[in-house]
Amino acid sequence: MVLETKTLLDLSEYEDIYPADMLFVGEYIYILDKFGHSIKVFDTSGELVKTIGSKGSGEKEFFYPAGMDMDRDGRIFVADSYNHRIQVLSKEGEFLYSFGSYGSGEDEFAEPTDVAVDRDGNLWVVDCGNHRVKRTNPDGKCLATVGEQGSELGNFKYPLSITIDDENYIYVVDNGNGRIQKFNGKADYILMIGQKGENPHQFVKPISLATKRDFVYVFDDVSHKIVKYSKHGYFIEAFEKIDEYLLLALHIDKLFAVSGRRIIELGDTDARTERGIIEANNVGHVHESLGYEILAKYTFKENEFETFNCVIEKVSGLAIKEHHENIQIIDYLFDNKFYDKGFNIMKHQFRSLPLQLCEKQYYNYLDNKVKNTDNDILKEKIIDFIKVNYVYEDYEIGGYGTELGQFNQPYKVDFDSKGNFFVTDSFNHRVQKFSYSGEPLMQIGDYGTKEGQFNGPIGILIDREDKVFVCDYGNHRIQVFSTNGEYIDSFGENLEGPVWITADENQILVGDNIKNNIHIYSKQGEFLDNFNIPDINFSRVPYEILIDRANHRTWYLSYDENKIVIEDTGNTMDVVNKCKENVSFNNPYSVALDKQGYIYISETGGFHKFDKNFNLIYSYRMSAKNAKPVNIKIFKNKVVIVDNPNNMIHCFTQGYLEV
Repeated sequence: MVLETKTLLDLSEYEDIYPADMLFVGEYIYILDKFGHSIKVFDTSGELVKTIGSKGSGEKEFFYPAGMDMDRDGRIFVADSYNHRIQVLSKEGEFLYSFGSYGSGEDEFAEPTDVAVDRDGNLWVVDCGNHRVKRTNPDGKCLATVGEQGSELGNFKYPLSITIDDENYIYVVDNGNGRIQKFNGKADYILMIGQKGENPHQFVKPISLATKRDFVYVFDDVSHKIVKYSKHGYFIEAFEKIDEYLLLALHIDKLFAVSGRRIIELGDTDARTERGIIEANNVGHVHESLGYEILAKYTFKENEFETFNCVIEKVSGLAIKEHHENIQIIDYLFDNKFYDKGFNIMKHQFRSLPLQLCEKQYYNYLDNKVKNTDNDILKEKIIDFIKVNYVYEDYEIGGYGTELGQFNQPYKVDFDSKGNFFVTDSFNHRVQKFSYSGEPLMQIGDYGTKEGQFNGPIGILIDREDKVFVCDYGNHRIQVFSTNGEYIDSFGENLEGPVWITADENQILVGDNIKNNIHIYSKQGEFLDNFNIPDINFSRVPYEILIDRANHRTWYLSYDENKIVIEDTGNTMDVVNKCKENVSFNNPYSVALDKQGYIYISETGGFHKFDKNFNLIYSYRMSAKNAKPVNIKIFKNKVVIVDNPNNMIHCFTQGYLEV
């Protein structure tokens, strides 16, 4: 879709101007001229009224200024990028003061590229070269620092632009990571919008953004498109064929842009219609016409519903309506019928990606509907859908500490035949055992070199005989226990750094990240052989290997190389490339398979579920700040995630428990 445009101001006669930002100040338009090292002030007829500043490092002098904003008192704050400071001017252009200098300290900047004023009058400065955002008071005193260099949620790689909506939420263009990150006014991470990639909902190089009502508009400088999202991260649509350079801005609820040397108004009408009406047209398209509140659209096809503007292809037929402080679940569309009973949940509870139903409240609602409906077809369809598509976080365990149920760097988890799960608590030098419901039962081991003691345990495997194999990393061995914690045996005298362990019917494989190879043992612990990394283009031993016995293939994952490879009788499959239309993986850590053949892959910030043909079922974005799910395991309808940096175990329930 292409946006309609209307030229507000034609600056084509000013050939040397390079707009980096703009402000509407009364009857004038202030253009920040990056290469002209100044602010150009125009009236609405396009006449240049005055120029503020010149090139230099003194007062009211700039060196490649990159962003600006104005507070309620009429002070203009300019990100004076190559002078590594913020300059403050009156709206008449008089110098007031400046703050900041080059460096990485609390009161220093490295090429700040944008600044925004929040509703409390504080400043948010994009400190691009330091890969962070700083919140300061108007005098420059640092109040909070957000992020550091990295790809984890809440961190940045060369952030460029920033905007603040009317609810005081902050949106940052995380250019190097190809995404938008949202924070609240206290600098807490809220969610990620978009991801790196070349599909309609993705970015290659986002550079500017603006918010309008309940939407976020982002311009991608490589694909030359504007991508429209809801403020909750829902992809709405992409507007193609935009000019090569575009700077977005908002004024009096209208969306503007600098395109080349024109200031244009963008004509996205938000398609407002009467709220709450379900419409069907003559080609079978069904959608909820909630005006600008539409979060997902569906089309009826072969008794299923699928999106035509969302990431996930397989959908529920769920209609969602957003209000000021809550989201109304309007219910399912099955058999071309609309069931209009629903309920409301608070916005902060609904933290999912499109079509991911992640709140227990909704699960209970559907459970009650199934128990009380006389419509057998509806009941069957809801049950079938929930079995595959529904997941919610049931409980979490942990927090930093040494008590039972607390962790210090947990790494791996596995289930025994009864559904108890065991977690390697590495820096506490122990393994902890939990019941299926999450109750801490016991610990195995403590620090030391004796039998039954550990030095930084990492990998764990529970075999079909309920023997517990633990990679005792610092003691360079594998130890074997019963599920009651009784020591049985140890092996692996030739190991130096065992980090993971897996097994097939006849042998045990152990990954050694110091020797950078894989060791093979018999089920009794007898050394058989070792081999280097298979020919799958991994530079080091994979972070994890999973042997898929049912399909006679092996999975290899390397989070730091962002690779997932399947080896099947000599053939290999690049899973990252296979799934790129639906998912752009961000440091994949772990893979798990359930008995129905569904595939679960964890990555930084959450996990994804695929069917056996790699069609995406759902994507779950975890609410924990900086979540890093380094291991994932499945037992029946339980999904267990090890969140290493937060010292937490997250336990999810999916599917239907009882009818």
